[in-house]
Amino acid sequence: MTFALRQNLNVGQPVLECFGDYALIVDAVLGGDAKLKRRIAMADADHRGGLAVLKNALRNRSVSLTGKLYDILRTCELDQIHHDQKLLDHKQIEVRGGSYRVTVTVEHNVFRRSFSSLSDAQNYRDRMILLGIKLGCEE
Repeated sequence: MTFALRQNLNVGQPVLECFGDYALIVDAVLGGDAKLKRRIAMADADHRGGLAVLKNALRNRSVSLTGKLYDILRTCELDQIHHDQKLLDHKQIEVRGGSYRVTVTVEHNVFRRSFSSLSDAQNYRDRMILLGIKLGCEE
């Protein structure tokens, strides 16, 4: 995780702080830019977009990373890929009380079914999506 959300006791507003790998890179090669750290933290809090903000800042300032900092950025990229894949794996599937509930719309019909395993839920979801495609409608 690259940001922290804590309560500001004076104002009662949440405060985002960038830390960890992103903050290390910003401190090392971007002069510890506080505004950039805040933008990274806000993007991560909204939609895990902190990596894109950081990479854009590096590109705009013509900074290339080497050695350990490059390895850290690469690890962050792999983590983002893993997170994105996990979101796709769970698309239209929610976990409820130890089971996996699939909700798929085919034509104008909503189908819901629960499964004890994620792979069974994914298979059902994928079959229903293919059925919708065969029938000529989108998910």
